[in-house]
Amino acid sequence: MSNDRPSPKQYEAWLIQLLRQLFERANFKVEDHKKVGELPLEIDMIVISTGAEKPPNFAELPPLFHYFRQHNVMELKTEKDRLEIADLLKLHAYGWLYMMKESLINVAEITLTALVHHLNPVVLQALPTLGYKQIRKDVYRCDAHVLSHIIVFGDPADAEIPKELQIFSNPSRRQPIIVNELQRGEASPLLEAVLDLYESEVLKLMAIRQETIGRIIETFGREKILSYFRPEDVVTVFRKEDILASLKPEDILASLKPEDILASLKPEDILASLKPEDILASLKQEEMLKRLVAELGRDRLQKMIDEAGKN
Repeated sequence: MSNDRPSPKQYEAWLIQLLRQLFERANFKVEDHKKVGELPLEIDMIVISTGAEKPPNFAELPPLFHYFRQHNVMELKTEKDRLEIADLLKLHAYGWLYMMKESLINVAEITLTALVHHLNPVVLQALPTLGYKQIRKDVYRCDAHVLSHIIVFGDPADAEIPKELQIFSNPSRRQPIIVNELQRGEASPLLEAVLDLYESEVLKLMAIRQETIGRIIETFGREKILSYFRPEDVVTVFRKEDILASLKPEDILASLKPEDILASLKPEDILASLKPEDILASLKQEEMLKRLVAELGRDRLQKMIDEAGKN
């Protein structure tokens, strides 16, 4: 697979894309990177109720987000981008700026959320001072002015954590998701995200679970899978006989030089595969005569030529 390590922005982009699909299934509209002032005053994601025409379907919304209201401002922090105290202060500022920009005056219409992979000790220690109380494992709430939540999704999962967040947490939680998605037999955004962000883990999984190799190839297609790999990775992960079995003879021959092919074959194998007329047609006449003279001698060769002429 490629040597390039994904950037924090790639993790954020995939997280936004997966959450967008999650929230849109529940009839919310999603906006991302909304500007509320001069750069870098930009909200990561806003999840908005579309109103009476298409009211939110909370049955489709994971219980983790059942506190959502009409406007929900979100700050996202993946495993590659940790939350700082300044980010929480910025989130609250974004909430007020968003209300000003959208001419909202009712704080009961808006929520703030910091969706984070983990909390460092400094932030944890500051949470009570900032008005946050732990309401259950890995969820903190602040009721001052605008309703605000901090949700930590990187620790071991509970039933509330959707798959869209689980794949950003740890390898043990990603692996069953990869296998389950592959068993569906079709490409999915979850699998695309895993292949893009966690290439080395996919390599290890494929090496451990040989039965998943065929499923991965079947799901994504040979060309796409090969585009992820370096040649040495392919040989490391796949058995040589499996590689050869998956190739057409013409593909193998096209990848080899003629001298390499000939060097790998015994002379009798080459001759057995050719017709006599093809062999003769491929030889120069002077080379053929030199060989016959060396093998038979001039006198015997002349005698054979004379007899052939009589017939």
